[in-house]
Amino acid sequence: MASPPAEQEPNSLASPPIAPPLSRIAAENKEIVAIALPAVASALIDPILSLIDTAWVRAIGSKYALGAVAASTELFTMTFAASLALRESSSSTIARLTAAGRNRDAAQFSRRSVQIGLATGVLGGLLLASPRTAPFCVGLMGAHRGSPLFADALAYARVRALGLPFSLGCSAMEGAFRGLGNTRVALRASIASAFVNLIFDPLFIFAPLNLGVAGAAGATVFAQAVSFGVLASRLAPKLRQMSEEQQ
Repeated sequence: MASPPAEQEPNSLASPPIAPPLSRIAAENKEIVAIALPAVASALIDPILSLIDTAWVRAIGSKYALGAVAASTELFTMTFAASLALRESSSSTIARLTAAGRNRDAAQFSRRSVQIGLATGVLGGLLLASPRTAPFCVGLMGAHRGSPLFADALAYARVRALGLPFSLGCSAMEGAFRGLGNTRVALRASIASAFVNLIFDPLFIFAPLNLGVAGAAGATVFAQAVSFGVLASRLAPKLRQMSEEQQ
């Protein structure tokens, strides 16, 4: 009678993981860079606009004007930093919804994020532009009443406050585009904004308008409005398309 076959001992060593092919790794790295680089560049737009303002205000030749812009700029730097929470939450939520195939919900969330950004910008703009609260705000940055920086800092802050709805609305739309995996639109809007500010700053500060420090703020507001228009013109049809996909 034949004896049963001997049982094979289980292999105690697990098979080593198979490394992905180099072509796949290269493609993934290329995709990461294509998304990350435009995102990083567009995130620098607000500091770049402030830097352009500072460069042109320096040409006025007044140390007080330059110091006033530096003091007021800190207010908008803090506001921009606070808006990052809206951008990041918008980005992650929209990415999650689209990955689950809930495009209509993602479109609705994008619209709400932009509305929140605009509403917050209006409230912040009223706070920084109001004759009652604006002096207190610039005083917190060191340009208090009686300081030689006060008049220019107040003028710059009150004018640039008009652009806060555009700035925070742009932040929300950038988050929406990131969630959709498209960072190039935000980069184009940032480049357009920086170019407009660079061109219009001397026109507003010097001839023909001769507005001085307030002109620098006005050019920045105009540049932010251009950026808002570029983003809105690309996002609106995309959200409309996403809403119609599940109807």
